[in-house]
Amino acid sequence: LKIEGYLLTGDLEIPFIEQIETLAKSNNLAAKTNSVSANSVTVGVTRNFVMQVAVDGSWSNILNFLNQVENLPYGLNIDNVSVSKGVAKDKNTTSSWSATLDISVIEKI
Repeated sequence: LKIEGYLLTGDLEIPFIEQIETLAKSNNLAAKTNSVSANSVTVGVTRNFVMQVAVDGSWSNILNFLNQVENLPYGLNIDNVSVSKGVAKDKNTTSSWSATLDISVIEKI
């Protein structure tokens, strides 16, 4: 079965976080990981690994980033997305956008 590759494992937590941050950078977004935790409630041999990441940049870059996160080869959910528009500094600059995502991934324990 290919389900094993669908699950995050403990040794892949840090690379997963780095992968999210790399996706943000490749989309010209400033990224900050706000929190990381593993759900203490287990279901069989799995639990949820949860992280919250905040990104800032253009609207289209944020949408590309969201699409890429959704298409990662893991059993993941984007549980919450909060998006807000910043204020343009002057009429010659475009407004920047901010988004905060709560991502949960099925982790094999």
